[in-house]
Amino acid sequence: VRGSASWAYLDRFCFAETGGHLSAEFLFPLGSTPTLQAFFLDGGQSSEFNSWASIYGGNLTCLQRFAIARDTSGAVFDLGSSEYRAGQEVVDGRVMVRAVVNTPVTTSRSRYFFFAIGNCNPACTKAYCESGVDVYWSFNFTNAEIGYVSQDESTQFSTAWAVLVIYVLLSGYTKTVRDQLLNVRKYHVTVQLLVASIALSTCRVACDTIAFTEFRSSGEVSHGWLTLSLLLGSMADFLLVLMLALIMKGWTIVRRKISANGRMRLAVYFVLYVCIYWTCIVYWTYGIDPAVASYIYDTWPGYLLVVCRILLFVWIVRARRVTINKYQVKLGFYNKFTSFVSVWVLCLPMQVLMYSFMSEYLRHKVLYSIETIALLVTHMVLINLYKPNSMFFGSSFPFHATTTTMLQGRGKSGHAGVSENQLRQAAEISRRIKGGITVLQGFAGDLSSFLHEIDPAESELITNDEDLPGTLPARKEVTKPGWKARAKRNVIPRPRPSETPMKDNAMMSSRQVDDGSDLASVCFVQSPKEWFGAGQPGAPLCQCSFWKALAPRIVVVSAMDMQVD
Repeated sequence: VRGSASWAYLDRFCFAETGGHLSAEFLFPLGSTPTLQAFFLDGGQSSEFNSWASIYGGNLTCLQRFAIARDTSGAVFDLGSSEYRAGQEVVDGRVMVRAVVNTPVTTSRSRYFFFAIGNCNPACTKAYCESGVDVYWSFNFTNAEIGYVSQDESTQFSTAWAVLVIYVLLSGYTKTVRDQLLNVRKYHVTVQLLVASIALSTCRVACDTIAFTEFRSSGEVSHGWLTLSLLLGSMADFLLVLMLALIMKGWTIVRRKISANGRMRLAVYFVLYVCIYWTCIVYWTYGIDPAVASYIYDTWPGYLLVVCRILLFVWIVRARRVTINKYQVKLGFYNKFTSFVSVWVLCLPMQVLMYSFMSEYLRHKVLYSIETIALLVTHMVLINLYKPNSMFFGSSFPFHATTTTMLQGRGKSGHAGVSENQLRQAAEISRRIKGGITVLQGFAGDLSSFLHEIDPAESELITNDEDLPGTLPARKEVTKPGWKARAKRNVIPRPRPSETPMKDNAMMSSRQVDDGSDLASVCFVQSPKEWFGAGQPGAPLCQCSFWKALAPRIVVVSAMDMQVD
């Protein structure tokens, strides 16, 4: 802490009634007179935080706050006295004094201790006895039974582990429900939103578990894991809110498509809800004053989020009435769905209301447990509602239309544009095409292996060029006045006549250079029997007169495998 103010807030910790221990280290410039001030407040106020706010936010001087900590509601440690001084060292070219405070902490009940530092000398008789705070500090708080964990967070570790185990089991059960819905072709988008919300909530609780485990073992707060937990929790919340809004409008239950006005209203509300929720997270992470804020929803973005939840509940009640009046057949499902979802939607306003009447050291652990368990129960109930032939809600299974029906549009005549039979035929054709491509890929691999076997040198062509076989003629220089010298072009003569008559269904070609040597030969045969000599031992491989001059590479193409225009 370094600034012009002579008094600054450092940290807070909730000690249990079983007692704890405070260990702190400080570095401050030689010649300054800092004092560590610990405030534990009752003062007749309804809240310890209210009493602290009157000290922290009031127009009090450093000496007045020093007097409150020393005389009424706290303790003072003179860091410049020999009792706490532990030596000197040079830091950044300055001579600094090191002070160490080690003291047990006892309290009659669980309460918060607020720690601040002041650089004012109460024994000073001059007009100005204060200077800016300039100190490096570190705290190590411990409770007797729970270690580094503050009393207001004592049950979060066990709650997170228990909920994580249940969520892992729920994820396996969710996969089973998903497979069943896929088999009956009723795995609708609304169910997919619920499955994604369950997966994100599982990851969020896992992040909480990692953060609480690291803090319990080392005393260091894992801000990265906690921030990631907030982001994953917000996305799970978004998907669940979107899912219940669509269900209450009857989408995938009794309606294939929501009206344009209905979609617009849902989009406006959802965008507003997401923006407020993310604003709440960002403000809690970067914008709050840690000296006075203790709960993420006890902020102005948190209050706006509470208002959004209340409006969502009102809209759910109205949407249920409108849907049920038109579709009485789904009354059983909507009664159960609305009951459980309404409890979760109103859970956040109830948490904020409980926050105002609950003891400070109970707020964090109780509200975290309520929020996490309420979401877990909601996920468990909803996934059971979507399970075909469920033991508990089998008679309330909501879906009668398949996913194929949801994809069917309506033409101008009002009839379905694509029938289910046509979709099945398209799926069968797609399957056959996929199988054919797989077979072609196998043939291509076999062909590549075969070519590599008959010409192992082919791999060298990746980096090296291949020269033509035979001897190229010497280049002759021709000089003419006014013309540049140029070499004689290679001549490719007509094929030499065969020594023996060829069959009418066979062709032969031979490419030569000037000296008459064959460069390559291709023999086209009508059937494999002609190539293998009709199966006779010792028969010639091909009825070609230039057999003795064949090049090393021979390509055989059967007319049975070719189509020639």
